[in-house]
Amino acid sequence: MTTGNAKIWILNAVQDYVDEHHGQPKAVRIPTTIALDLCKLTRDEIGDISEDLFKNGIDALKERKLFGYKMIVDPDAEDITCE
Repeated sequence: MTTGNAKIWILNAVQDYVDEHHGQPKAVRIPTTIALDLCKLTRDEIGDISEDLFKNGIDALKERKLFGYKMIVDPDAEDITCE
């Protein structure tokens, strides 16, 4: 997976959830590897949270929403899931 794909994969998982459940997810569970890839994205790609990710690493995802959703970094997750 390339870094730019992390954003696309998350947004695709959210869209799949919306299509199936006809509503927005409350949270998105992501594997640690994808969270680490998000840390490499720029402000233009993910907004202001990029600075927090740069400074605090994936712990920044515990405090702020990304793409409008709460992110749960799960080291045991193998894929992106919406809840």
